[in-house]
Amino acid sequence: MSRAGPARRSWLAALVALSALALATCATRGGAPLEPPQPPELARIDAIHDSLGAPPPGTVWAGAAKVDITPEGPAYLAGFSPGRRSTGVHDPLYARCTFVDDGVTPLVLVVLDLVGFLHHDVVATRERITARFPASVIVASTHVHAAPDTLGLWGPGWLVPVGSGIDPAYVERVRRGAAECAVTAARTARPAVAELARTQAPAELSINVHEEERPATATLKDDEVTVLRWRDASGAGIATIVSWACHPEALGRDNTLVTADYPGVLNRELEARFGGTAMLVNGALGGLVTVRAPKDGPEGFALAEHVGVTLADVVAGALRPADATTWARSGERFAAVSHESRVPFDNGW
Repeated sequence: MSRAGPARRSWLAALVALSALALATCATRGGAPLEPPQPPELARIDAIHDSLGAPPPGTVWAGAAKVDITPEGPAYLAGFSPGRRSTGVHDPLYARCTFVDDGVTPLVLVVLDLVGFLHHDVVATRERITARFPASVIVASTHVHAAPDTLGLWGPGWLVPVGSGIDPAYVERVRRGAAECAVTAARTARPAVAELARTQAPAELSINVHEEERPATATLKDDEVTVLRWRDASGAGIATIVSWACHPEALGRDNTLVTADYPGVLNRELEARFGGTAMLVNGALGGLVTVRAPKDGPEGFALAEHVGVTLADVVAGALRPADATTWARSGERFAAVSHESRVPFDNGW
């Protein structure tokens, strides 16, 4: 008894210590993630806006940047069907941002190489970017079908998902990257003017998938390409923003490599040709207008390359001096107007 007592007490002490360690580990790893601290004022665009003041006559302040948001490991890929896990990375994903400021109101456009971003994530991102101008921040996604699931619709499962595909740590990284991108764009802002252009993309570049059973719908797609390019006084490019309506799904459902699809190719080409940062703001792609795969043409990544390069050629042609309109501020002011609407969902499924 005298020899067993100390041994038993040592056993109990060790058990208590291990239990305490296990509970501490669970509290750290298994509990609800702590909300990260709010960034200081200097990490938002507010202080930068105040320091910029009024731009030189005939210009606005403009800056652009991009931040890598490529996942570091396997992820459930959004689009097509649930249960599709990534097996590698073909090309990087980015958060891209353009910042413009007329000295009174800043405007921020963030475009993510993602299928979409939920409203509460957009609101949280806005809060990190600005405390005073939330209506001035637009967060959009290219709707690419080969990036991590950020909506929770393509997690584990087969025909239907049985769980969310969202990785909270990755969503937090996207929020942080978008805010970093916006602040970097604001810090690099310089006097700029804009070039505006509109043109048409080749009709055969995209397809309304309903045209076979309903031929009349074949023309029900928007082939217009709208371009807004910001450049500084020397002509150097700051940002090239393109709007065109087409699903980024050139790779198809069998692809398991992370990729930005044709928007990544388009942005790469435009940045090489015009400098600065490029971004695609997808248009009315509906249900659905997508990349046309020619019967005897390129497939997969070659198809994404073809669409991106062709669209870059279209944009370059539209920005020729004879076709583009130059806009320089001459007393006009920006205005940021927003209204929150709540839409009820009656479908229980």
